[in-house]
Amino acid sequence: MNRAEHSTSNPAGTGDRGDQQNAVAALLRSVPVFATLGDDQIEQLGAQMVRREVSKGELVTVEGQPAEGLYVVASGRFKRFKISPGGHEQILKFLQPGESFGEVPLLDGGPDPAGTEAMERGILYVLPRTRFEALVEQSPELALGLIRFLADRLRHFTQLVEDLSFRHRTERVAKLVLERSVVGDLNQLTQSDMAAATGTAREVVGRALRELEQRGAIHLEHGYITIRHRNLLEDMAGIETE
Repeated sequence: MNRAEHSTSNPAGTGDRGDQQNAVAALLRSVPVFATLGDDQIEQLGAQMVRREVSKGELVTVEGQPAEGLYVVASGRFKRFKISPGGHEQILKFLQPGESFGEVPLLDGGPDPAGTEAMERGILYVLPRTRFEALVEQSPELALGLIRFLADRLRHFTQLVEDLSFRHRTERVAKLVLERSVVGDLNQLTQSDMAAATGTAREVVGRALRELEQRGAIHLEHGYITIRHRNLLEDMAGIETE
């Protein structure tokens, strides 16, 4: 699939330069990979970012292709995913404003290991590859931030492997309901999204949700999920609480 052709890319700082630069700096301060940078470095970084508007369903990155740069989500929701040889989608991570992606291929020089799709209209800020490389060389602080970020992502993917390997499908759905309710986008996910995130089929997700409802953990009404008994849902997800 090709990226949508109507996307726009504009240098950060066009229009009302001062307000936009302040907004970009505030966004970058919230991004974990830049947490070790000082204010001056953040401002310099923001001046190099390129603003990009994306449409729902647009592919931002394509698995197996070279990375264009480091992406920061300013608005909208995105998903990182892989497609199996049989065409099955596995969502690796949902991305919200203040999160970044594209670091790994920039660091190892290889192709992007996953695709990224916009789940709704949104805005990204992109640090082009050449600028990223120069910034890492000039800023030891950024290198430290990247190490911490990669350690966090390793934990995330280790947990994902554990969930897919050892949790029952109903447990995985219950865990996803809990996680997305905390983020606040639970009822923006389709059952197909939930299936792709839990490594199962849409029909299985439907059965799991009905089981959770029958046991009193959630309530379903016109596709809207309401948590009725969080402790019970945590128990059904196999989550240990203190």
